[in-house]
Amino acid sequence: MKWFTAANYASLQNDQFFQLLQAAVRSAKHNTTLTPCLLYDGQDCPQLDWLDQHGVSILRSDLTIAREIQDYLHAQALHHLIPKRLGSWLRLELCPTLRRFGYTDRYILYTDCDVVFLREVWLEWCKPRTLAAVVRRLGGYTRFHILGTRHFNAGVLVLNVDAMVKSYDKFRSFILSNGNGVRRPNQPYPFIQKHLLLSDQVALNLFYGPGATPLPRRYNWNPSEGINPDAVIVHFNGLKWNEWRDFVNGTLPERYKSAFTPLVMRNKDAYRYYCEVAQRYDCGEDPKQARPDQAP
Repeated sequence: MKWFTAANYASLQNDQFFQLLQAAVRSAKHNTTLTPCLLYDGQDCPQLDWLDQHGVSILRSDLTIAREIQDYLHAQALHHLIPKRLGSWLRLELCPTLRRFGYTDRYILYTDCDVVFLREVWLEWCKPRTLAAVVRRLGGYTRFHILGTRHFNAGVLVLNVDAMVKSYDKFRSFILSNGNGVRRPNQPYPFIQKHLLLSDQVALNLFYGPGATPLPRRYNWNPSEGINPDAVIVHFNGLKWNEWRDFVNGTLPERYKSAFTPLVMRNKDAYRYYCEVAQRYDCGEDPKQARPDQAP
């Protein structure tokens, strides 16, 4: 099965991002038979050379809504968000790009770069109508539409390529129209919900959520949930593993510290453990030393 993540030039020039991506690639190569691939928007750079040397196939694509994202964020004086939003939204182009390059895969795995693979990924059984994801019974960013009872995290997805290609135009129009027809709450709602261009996860939930196939939680395990010997993919959505030392030393910027402290403190020991696991992959140590079944 092919595993895809996505990045643009600005992302690869960010040392923290590239470090996360390197650990994800190393862990996938050590622990799985997945074929690693990167959807990329940008010019050549040394980081691409590293990925190529480590067996990562590079597919190039422009982001077709880049101008709209830039125009909206400039108008909102949110210039600093532009590189991150452009990189995050690149996944929109993944399935059409596969077909354009002649790939015939029916299903693929997509993850964000802030993951670590701990064991083989067996997903041949998963054949979603559109996409499959880990569903959490939390309010999250999609609270205003589905009443805070069910939403999925978009950091790990199994995608039905043909279905995503077929729905591409409608989904793109849905994003640019800011979810035309979606009922907004009467009360104030979080900033990130003001326009779908601000969050691909919100848009994916609102458009595909009702038909999403649930994945077992072990395929998108967050360290705050504790140590799980059956975890397949650990996803550091929140505090990244390469921010752990700054968090412990109190040198993390205050805006991040206040946001991530409640998450980490749900299970600080597990967070520390999984951060140390990821650091071993980053350092290129023997991956057998980084298995969850050896947790203390």
